[in-house]
Amino acid sequence: MQFDDNTVEFLVASESFQAHCLRPTAQSREMWEHWAAERPGAIANMEEASRLILALAGHLSDEELRDSTRALERISTQKQRSVKRNVFVSSRLWVGMAATALVLVSVWLWWTPEKVDPIVTVATAFGETREIGLPDGSTLTLNANSDVTYKQSWEGEPLREIWLEGEAYLEVVKSPERPFIVHTHEADIKVLGTSFNVIQRKDQCIVTLLEGKVEVDANENGTAILQPGDQARLTSEGVTVEAIDPAQFIAWKDHTLVFHGQSIQYIVDRLAWEFDIEVEVTNKKLLEKRVTAVLQTNDPALLLEALAAIYDLTIRNVGDRRYMIE
Repeated sequence: MQFDDNTVEFLVASESFQAHCLRPTAQSREMWEHWAAERPGAIANMEEASRLILALAGHLSDEELRDSTRALERISTQKQRSVKRNVFVSSRLWVGMAATALVLVSVWLWWTPEKVDPIVTVATAFGETREIGLPDGSTLTLNANSDVTYKQSWEGEPLREIWLEGEAYLEVVKSPERPFIVHTHEADIKVLGTSFNVIQRKDQCIVTLLEGKVEVDANENGTAILQPGDQARLTSEGVTVEAIDPAQFIAWKDHTLVFHGQSIQYIVDRLAWEFDIEVEVTNKKLLEKRVTAVLQTNDPALLLEALAAIYDLTIRNVGDRRYMIE
C-alpha cells in the first residue's frame, strides 16, 4: 500500500517518525521541522500521528485509546448523516480520518512495545569523549558535545544507519550486502567498511577518510567519492575535496588537539564546540592567522595561553568560561 507522505497514516507507519516521537533529539527535531515546512498542513498531521504513536507505545491508557477510536468512529458516522454543516470539510479529510482509525486499530493488534526495536541515543558533555559498540560490531568514538542515535538491533535490516550531531570517529565492520550510512544535517555518508571521521557542527560538515572508501552525498550540493587521506568539506556552495594528513583530525581520540596550519578562527570554534568556552579576539585580523601546535585537550586554557604567547597578546578571563584575547 502506498501512502502520501503528508498523511497521518504515513507518519504513524514511519520508523523515523516513531523514533522521533519516542526519543526526540535536536537532529530529529530539525529534520522533521524541515519536512513540515515543505508540506502545507503537515503540523496538524504530525500532532495527530504523534499522539497515536505515544498511545501505541503505552503513553496513553487503554481507556484513552478506546475513546480516541470511538471519537473517530462517531465523527465518520456524523458525516454520513449530516447534510448541512457550518464549516465545510472536504471528502478527502473524512477518508483520511477513517483511514487513521483503521491504522490505529490494525497497528494496535500487531505492534506492542516489545516488538518495537528500541532506539539508542548517546550524548557526551563538553570535554567528554565516549567509545560505543554498535550492533554489528563496528565501533564509534563520540567527541565532546555530540550525540548519536541508532537502533539497538540491526538484525534483518537492509541498512546499518546512525544519525550524528557533532563529531565522531568510526571503524566500520565490512558487510557489502548491508551498507553503513551516517546521516547528518548536511549529507549522508555511505560506506561498506572503513575508518573515517565526521564533523557536523552547525552548518559545517567535514568528512576525513583514513581507510577504505566512502561516498559523501550532499543531495543538491553534490556528491564525492573519497580515497584514504581525502577530506571533504560541505558548504552551501557544494563539496570540495583535498588531500590532507588525517592524523591531526583524529588526534582528539587520544585527548590531544593537533593543529597544522589551522586558523585561529577554527581553533576558537573548536573550543566553543567541545568545551563550551567563548573566546573573543578583539583584533579580527588575528582570526586569519595560521597556527601549528600540539596540545592536550584536558587543559583548553593552556591552548589560549599558547596562542597569547605566540602572538605576544594578553588573555583575560572575563566571566564564566569566557575569555578575551587582546
